[in-house]
Amino acid sequence: MGEHVLFSETEDTRTHFATLDVAGTRFDLAVTYSQHFMGKSIVMCLQTGRASIMDAHDAEDPQRVAQHFGIDDGETATELGHYLTSVLSYPPRGEQF
Repeated sequence: MGEHVLFSETEDTRTHFATLDVAGTRFDLAVTYSQHFMGKSIVMCLQTGRASIMDAHDAEDPQRVAQHFGIDDGETATELGHYLTSVLSYPPRGEQF
């Protein structure tokens, strides 16, 4: 059986890089804004390789932030979520379809 490409597209994107110290924990982040994923962005922690597709609404939920980025401390997840909310609110959203 060969490969079955279900979707393939190239898109010019913008990526925001940031290094944060949140409650003594360092986060090196890359936030890639895309028209895919129903207007959500790809947020990647460059240290751990963990990535999540999220928007500002998702970032407002500390439990979701903690789960996606492997954070055990609720305060750290809350503070990281505040930062993500601000950068994920920045780009205008487009329609995917």
